[in-house]
Amino acid sequence: MTGTGAGQSASTGAYGSTSGAGLGGTTGGNLGDLDLGTTGGMSGGASGAQNVGDKLNSAKDAAADKLGQAKDMAGERLGQAKEKATQLKATLADKLEAGANSLRRQGQPGGDAMGLAGEGLAADAASNPQLQKLAATGATALQGTADFLRNGDLKTSIEQQVRANPGRTLLIALGVGYALGKVIRGSDDSRRY
Repeated sequence: MTGTGAGQSASTGAYGSTSGAGLGGTTGGNLGDLDLGTTGGMSGGASGAQNVGDKLNSAKDAAADKLGQAKDMAGERLGQAKEKATQLKATLADKLEAGANSLRRQGQPGGDAMGLAGEGLAADAASNPQLQKLAATGATALQGTADFLRNGDLKTSIEQQVRANPGRTLLIALGVGYALGKVIRGSDDSRRY
């Protein structure tokens, strides 16, 4: 049914159409009163914006979850590395202490000088005061290093070393960096071939 008039609302009419004309269609309307309805293209756009917002929020939440998981994993790895470092420190301290004890035994008169001087000079090494003094000095240094590894504060020691001898510390750091670079590059080169 078609007709003319400002308030026309037939299914094929122009003003109050439900056929979806325009941006999204209107659910009713009366052009004479300028009441075009509340749904249509504009509310469809708002719904689309809300959808995008929801997707952004879910992506943000997923990223936050992944970041949290990465932080947890990094914390676990750091804890494992600290534990291994502590174990390595203790093992190294034990070995240094064992070496110090061995040097003390070898440097004493009547001690086990075989390891220090070899078979032919065993008696001379045990009776030689210079070798005994050298063994005692080495044993003291090894024992001091072992004690430092067990009880020392590395950060404070390094800070004191840098303040007391900055040039020497810089040279040592350069040497260590060079050696580490060679080791790392050497291990990378062996993987390439």
